[in-house]
Amino acid sequence: MIYVLCPAGVKTGGTELLHQLVFQINNLSSKQKAQLVYTGTGNIYPVKSFEKYVNENWIKEADVIENKENIIVIPETSLSEFNKFKLGKKYIWWLSVDNFYRTGFNGWKNINDTVKQLGVYHTVGSLLKGRVQNYKKEINSADLHLFQSYYASHFLKNTGILNSKKVYLSDYINDLYIDKSAVALKHPRENIVLYNPKKRSKFY
Repeated sequence: MIYVLCPAGVKTGGTELLHQLVFQINNLSSKQKAQLVYTGTGNIYPVKSFEKYVNENWIKEADVIENKENIIVIPETSLSEFNKFKLGKKYIWWLSVDNFYRTGFNGWKNINDTVKQLGVYHTVGSLLKGRVQNYKKEINSADLHLFQSYYASHFLKNTGILNSKKVYLSDYINDLYIDKSAVALKHPRENIVLYNPKKRSKFY
């Protein structure tokens, strides 16, 4: 079984990709081969807009059946769950390197990048409070690293991950965001660049 870990009750582009992965694996197979695993505490449930991907095909982390044939796909922001699984192969899917800096770093080699993301004050505070952990051991012991961008691939290279342990895994955009594109393209276009300022603290 392929278990894909996902934070419960969180609606982001990254969590949608985790749902899409399970959905597409099972679509391509004649039987269920993947299952979404919600992590977290409290009221565990699928986000309403993601129900179309999972239906009833999800479980809580405590319900995972350990097996040496399993593959556990773990997003980079959930590396705290890495050592909870004793059997099977573990894949890390690097959906957002920038978000990783808010939860972990790969040894002191990358602490400067964490400082750039959070600032010195917040980095030190997060380290002291245990919010930012050193996941060097987990990263190095992963069986495979999945990435969807050159940025993530470059990060893995600098981290010392061999090409033989890296695999490109792309994603796709929800039709919700493009179903009116044909109408929009009929209007005159202006010379405007759209970007997400939350992805970087500076605009270059």
